[in-house]
Amino acid sequence: DIPYADKSMRKNNGWGDRRNVNYMGHGTFGIVGLGEIGRTTAPKAKALGMKLIGYDPYVGKDIFELLGIERVGFKELIERSDCISVNCQLTAETHHMFSTEEFKSMKDTAVLVNTARGPIVDEKALVDAVNGGEIYSAGLDVFETEPLDVKSPLWTLPNVILSPHVSGLTPNYDQRAVELFANNLEKYLSGKPLLNEVNIIRGY
Repeated sequence: DIPYADKSMRKNNGWGDRRNVNYMGHGTFGIVGLGEIGRTTAPKAKALGMKLIGYDPYVGKDIFELLGIERVGFKELIERSDCISVNCQLTAETHHMFSTEEFKSMKDTAVLVNTARGPIVDEKALVDAVNGGEIYSAGLDVFETEPLDVKSPLWTLPNVILSPHVSGLTPNYDQRAVELFANNLEKYLSGKPLLNEVNIIRGY
């Protein structure tokens, strides 16, 4: 509701439409993908008083227990969540993981946030779901094609927030990237396991 409130203020001489907002606090926050980013998302949602549920078939139950996240299946997650944060990798398995049937299963008050990779969400199905009232809104930092096509219907949706793939570009991003590289290089040269391995290859 933030874009609507901002626009309403600007159009009405400093005081806009004070309609009820779609309150997320004390609701259920679903995390899809519990890698480093998904794990750091959890305490932020918990600070808002939200109940945490998560889906990641490749992460052990100890991670869920450590973070206080209830482990659920994907279908249960999309049905129960008031807000869903997409933090998984893009693979053949996760391509269009969120499409027509998934949006139909979500709450009509649900918010979808994708800061992972664009093609995980079927944009056409998302537009239809928001327009049809199947979900409430979405926040997108990534898109199926980047930059976003100027003719995309996403531009016309007042309850969808768009940002240009910047959610990871913090002021110390470059420093952290160099430190991670240097740390991994040191581990590699000393034969230790690397951080954040995607394709684990032994014998090199």
